[in-house]
Amino acid sequence: MRHLMKKNLLLLITLLIGSPTLMQSQTLLNDTFSDGERATQSLPSSASWYTSYSAGSLAVSGGQLAQTVNLVSGNITLGYFTGSGSPQTLNVGDSLSLSAKITFVGLATTSTIPAFRFALLNSGGTRIVADNKGNLPATHEYQNDTGYSVFFTNPAGSNSGYIGARTNLASDNLYATGNFTNLAGTSTLSALSDSTAYQMSLVVTKTSTSLMTITATVQDASTSASMFSFTTTDSTYLYSSFDEIAFFALGNGTNQVATTVDFDDINVTYASAAVPEVKSGYLILGGILLIFAFRKKKLI
Repeated sequence: MRHLMKKNLLLLITLLIGSPTLMQSQTLLNDTFSDGERATQSLPSSASWYTSYSAGSLAVSGGQLAQTVNLVSGNITLGYFTGSGSPQTLNVGDSLSLSAKITFVGLATTSTIPAFRFALLNSGGTRIVADNKGNLPATHEYQNDTGYSVFFTNPAGSNSGYIGARTNLASDNLYATGNFTNLAGTSTLSALSDSTAYQMSLVVTKTSTSLMTITATVQDASTSASMFSFTTTDSTYLYSSFDEIAFFALGNGTNQVATTVDFDDINVTYASAAVPEVKSGYLILGGILLIFAFRKKKLI
């Protein structure tokens, strides 16, 4: 009889442990710009978007967020995907994904320094809340912003890309290349075309307590052809809290990336680690087995 009870209990444990797993995901932002404006922060369907230069340089047109590139030094375009002071923090096994459909209009071919960059960052509670603050705000909002960014040199020509961690946290310049540390070499970006939409993504995963894994991809939005795919790791800085998206389009003379950059379908999704899914049927079956074992014991 004891053997039967043990067999029943082992069966119950096997059912519970071997039950399917459930990935839990949450959409933090999914801005399609269908509302025709960029001012409303109403997560997850809409974020407030800001530009580092004049308000007129950033507008929603034709269902897209269009950034006219400042031809002197370029523009930062940014928004936030959590409530102020409440960044999304990753536990082991969790990941955060940024994706956006991006189109370069008037794409240049002469850039020799990273002309386009996009990042997942943590504002540290000091947020930009107005346009025209410049790329180096005197009010120091970018100091202590941490996170990871993708850098592309010449999107229209012979090009490479890399992933960097922001390490000069005392700087007022959010996007100077010297303020980021290249985590592991470069990878080739196939030449992009003018006025063609590309799906770009950046995924940060907390692989363990001592390792972050960062992956960046670029695909043709129409054909799904891969233009860029690169994965690297970070065991030094271990940034795991995020609330900010930032794009940078360079406009420095011959290094200008384009005359306009259009953004659409900007999405941020948080995925938690897999957790066991104990289905109700298994619980009912387990209860029946336990009752059966108990009754058999009383009959001995």
